[in-house]
Amino acid sequence: MLDNEKQEQILPWKKRRALIVWMHTLRPLRQLRKFGIISYVSRQMKYVLIYMDEVAIEKNMSVIEKLNFVRSVERSYRPDVSIEYSKIDLEDDDGFDVEELGTTIKLSDKV
Repeated sequence: MLDNEKQEQILPWKKRRALIVWMHTLRPLRQLRKFGIISYVSRQMKYVLIYMDEVAIEKNMSVIEKLNFVRSVERSYRPDVSIEYSKIDLEDDDGFDVEELGTTIKLSDKV
């Protein structure tokens, strides 16, 4: 396994982000190919998921919004969401505080 620094020197990764393009009609779908890679098309809900480079997203987003068949454009927030989770030691404490109460159960005479 390569270190992260060595791996970045060998394979320089470009940061990418998705745009969700809501459309009035899907007929002019081919025009969106020039902005990035079309990853998914929802024919029922009429939206397209386009992946493109992070550096070009502002410019492309403003151009796509001006197209007459586009209803709205949203930016994907997936790269902004933290995926680091804290480790929970389940052996020491399960994370739940349970207070036991003295309860009695009465059964009904009529069954």
